[in-house]
Amino acid sequence: MHLAAPASVLFSTTNARVLAVLAGTDRGISGRQVAQLAAMSHGTVWRSLRRFVEHGLVIEEEAGGRTLLYRLNRDHIAADAVIALSRLRVTLIERIRHSIQQWDVPPTHAWLFGSMARGEGDTGSDVDILLIRPSGIGDEGSTWNDQIEELSEAVQRWSGNVASIADIREEEIPRLREERPVVVDDLLDDAITLAGASAMSVFGGRT
Repeated sequence: MHLAAPASVLFSTTNARVLAVLAGTDRGISGRQVAQLAAMSHGTVWRSLRRFVEHGLVIEEEAGGRTLLYRLNRDHIAADAVIALSRLRVTLIERIRHSIQQWDVPPTHAWLFGSMARGEGDTGSDVDILLIRPSGIGDEGSTWNDQIEELSEAVQRWSGNVASIADIREEEIPRLREERPVVVDDLLDDAITLAGASAMSVFGGRT
């Protein structure tokens, strides 16, 4: 799955980004605003908007002068599918969170971070997850390791992306707070909490 434009599983990346922007608002916005939010050139976005207007999926409205505003036609029979596609990233995060919360041996904390958490990346990007292993959980042949393997396989089935899952013992948290390795800064920048407390609560703010 293209992590920055999940709907590109069925649409071109350009169309997927444009539809994601329009699905995220109920108000009309200009073509330049769509281009800015989609992080694409105005000309490229304009061609995409014209195509959707022709199909009736996007409504074009005059806003005075030469300004045109665009909004998703939520009454269109394809609108529900577009909205569902635009939420694929959120749906994947919800599935991962639900899966972890069903574990027989739950993590003390769990976070999604990296490109997936930022809404960036593409089909070659990993889904980065950090788990805090509870005290007393061994390294080999445990239910804990089986759970991690099952989650890794599930994430790839759900999205096509490889899951990069790391786990750290709960006892290591004080050392990480003090040493502040790069992964801690990454967590503080963009982590999404999957279980337990937020990364900010566990590691504190940036020093």
